[in-house]
Amino acid sequence: MSSFPSIESYRKEEDYCAFCPKMCRFSCPVSEAEGRETVTPWGKVSMVRFVREGAIPLDREAAALFYACVDCRRCQNFCVHDNDVSAILTAARRQAVADGVPPPEITAYLRDAGKGLRVRSSALLDRLRALAPPEAFRSEADTLFLPGCAAIKYRPDLIGQTLSLFDRLGIEGVTLLDGRPQCGGYPLYAAGDAAQYTEHAGERNRALAPYPTIVAACPACTGLIGEEMPQNRVVPLVSFLLPHVERYFGEHPPRRRGAFMYHDPCFLGRGLGRYEEPRRLLALAGIEVVEFPQNRNEAECCGAGGLLPLTAPETARKIARHRLRHAGMGEGRGVVTACASCSHAFAKVGAGVPIHDLVALLLDAISPTLPE
Repeated sequence: MSSFPSIESYRKEEDYCAFCPKMCRFSCPVSEAEGRETVTPWGKVSMVRFVREGAIPLDREAAALFYACVDCRRCQNFCVHDNDVSAILTAARRQAVADGVPPPEITAYLRDAGKGLRVRSSALLDRLRALAPPEAFRSEADTLFLPGCAAIKYRPDLIGQTLSLFDRLGIEGVTLLDGRPQCGGYPLYAAGDAAQYTEHAGERNRALAPYPTIVAACPACTGLIGEEMPQNRVVPLVSFLLPHVERYFGEHPPRRRGAFMYHDPCFLGRGLGRYEEPRRLLALAGIEVVEFPQNRNEAECCGAGGLLPLTAPETARKIARHRLRHAGMGEGRGVVTACASCSHAFAKVGAGVPIHDLVALLLDAISPTLPE
């Protein structure tokens, strides 16, 4: 189970941030979108430090800054001291929840976490059962495929596409989870609700434990599950697919599919270090990868993480639009990514840029549906 360090655990990091001349301010998508000093990494961590020292009381106004973070860890990439601002702010969020002063949107979300299609809802399983054929839920299997709540809720087409891709690649012995929870729990963790996350994670671990290999499509939850279930082999979907796609296209050389810009999801890239697998998958399928000016560990964010679409929806949309500003400047057929939350965030802003999921393009390379 994840440990829950307090803001006291990050005294050195908080001091370094507070006395730094804001060298990473350009890297924060939230501060760039809002244009406010208070939501730069320096401003947010300084507030944590003021609260820790008792200089400022922890109230809703102070706590709001802790949630002005998309959890992308881009600032850490540019920090000379490698300060993990996301971890500091997550600890501060836990303090805010414990003290009963998180933003109203977070309070409502945590209160209703078991309703609708939210993280703890049984409706996620009902939706999955409606999206997948009965034979996708096997009584005996060594490998579990966990699509995640974002795919089930926002990109339901991905469920059938992924199962079809498994079938076309000859992948056997994979099952969906015919039970709950369907979400790994990242939203609860990001919200700062340590008690509810611990309960959810215990339920999750018991449900997933029987499967030696767990293939998770959601990069954020892949990291949490992998950290907390070391006895299981927890792999992101792109890593699981790679050897099968290599074998398939080694036997069936693809035709050229054109060029697409690849967006690195924050949790898949900076979080899990998976930069090359998605690019290799696209190349194997005959797709030319066009890079964003900021790519791999310097990639900009889509705005979907950290519950920012809940607490600051317009800021989240600005971040998504900002990321897509380069997408129409060169040759290509749109943007492709390997995260359902990212593709949903991009599609939602309606920037006139075609948005594709990696799984959909791989399936199309095997069973063409896109125009030449």
